[in-house]
Amino acid sequence: MASIKRGHHTVPRFYLDGFANDDRQLGVAQLSSKKRFPSSTGDATVFRDFYNIDSRADPNAVEDLLSEIEGDAAAVFRNVLVDRCWPLGIEQRAMLATFLALQRTRTPSHRQMVDEIKEIMADVLESTGRGDAVIPVGLDQVDSKTVHIQSMLDIEQHAPCYFGRRWWLVQFGRKRLLTSDSPVGLLPHPDAPADAALGVGTAWVILFPMSPTVGLMMVAPDREDEPIDIARGRADGILDGSTYLAKLFNETAIDNARESIFHHPDDGNLVPADLPSPRGRQLETSPGPPE
Repeated sequence: MASIKRGHHTVPRFYLDGFANDDRQLGVAQLSSKKRFPSSTGDATVFRDFYNIDSRADPNAVEDLLSEIEGDAAAVFRNVLVDRCWPLGIEQRAMLATFLALQRTRTPSHRQMVDEIKEIMADVLESTGRGDAVIPVGLDQVDSKTVHIQSMLDIEQHAPCYFGRRWWLVQFGRKRLLTSDSPVGLLPHPDAPADAALGVGTAWVILFPMSPTVGLMMVAPDREDEPIDIARGRADGILDGSTYLAKLFNETAIDNARESIFHHPDDGNLVPADLPSPRGRQLETSPGPPE
């Protein structure tokens, strides 16, 4: 039987390496302690047994699947960032969409959401005088880890929400980007009600910093956009990064961080002097674009 893999990255090391120096060192700003310090990409976002499952056959099954997807995604990153291939072909587009769908849901933030959903359901039942009612599907007896892993592996449900958008590659010259431990950010439509639910299916824009100089902006398609054109990248394009877009990416990354903001060691000036507090709860609507 193979040895059990204990240390699991919730953000892939290959991705963090893109924001590190040649020694694989990142700059880290920790929200809870307000401390700033260097960290190796081998240690950042590592949690013990985070994806291990209770299976005598193969407790590493989930971690091995993630590693396989990360390897394929890393090849797409190289095509975009090194070979400057854009737009992507259908297969590479699907691979990157799969990676982003998985990255959005694989984090500790989403595991925390499971607990919050259970709490909300219990509160609703209590407020309606049904406190003794049985929570559907025995959710009160299912551990958050199991529910989280099952939901994050439901890639077929989430990936199309990324694949079916207009993808804009934003290339920055003078401006720089940072990232976080929850690097996939969502923005609502400017006209959306303040209390509107925000998810990958309803977001107007999805932002993902690919490197300190390249960001991916995925915009909801227009009604006249044909699905085949979207799939083949005919609606995609390249944008020159502006001061506004750099601010949009960086403020979204900071707002979306659960515990840590990451940046190249030379880009510490991107982190605000007053760090925000860690987000206590995850089930909140996101603020809109900066003014």
